[in-house]
Amino acid sequence: MAYDCCSALRPIIPDLVEIGVGALNLVQGNCPGLDSLELTAEFGKQPAFIGGADTQGVLPHGTVEEVRQVAARLIKGMKHDGGGYILVVSHTVPPEAPDQNLFAMYEEVGISRQGSFKRAAKIRRAGEAPL
Repeated sequence: MAYDCCSALRPIIPDLVEIGVGALNLVQGNCPGLDSLELTAEFGKQPAFIGGADTQGVLPHGTVEEVRQVAARLIKGMKHDGGGYILVVSHTVPPEAPDQNLFAMYEEVGISRQGSFKRAAKIRRAGEAPL
């Protein structure tokens, strides 16, 4: 079971684990108590975490290199103990975020710019209804 919450839910994470939540979305690292690396250090493999990419600071305002460094740090830190992790933006991508920053984040997990376009086209085709 996955749980999605857009707030500082740190105090109830143990309760969520106790009731069987296996994945927790969205990890918004700039909310109090939700530093991604601290969460994975404390909770280990359970639950898997989803999110963590900063949509208020580094993604819209950082350089490509800063975005790469943050993404690499999250990936390494969140998976260091064998726990599950899905790197995505917390919430939505703000319109002021440069395209190259978003592509740089996904390149850190091995998805190239061209690969992103191919995946998006495949998803769009799958959603088309036959006439």
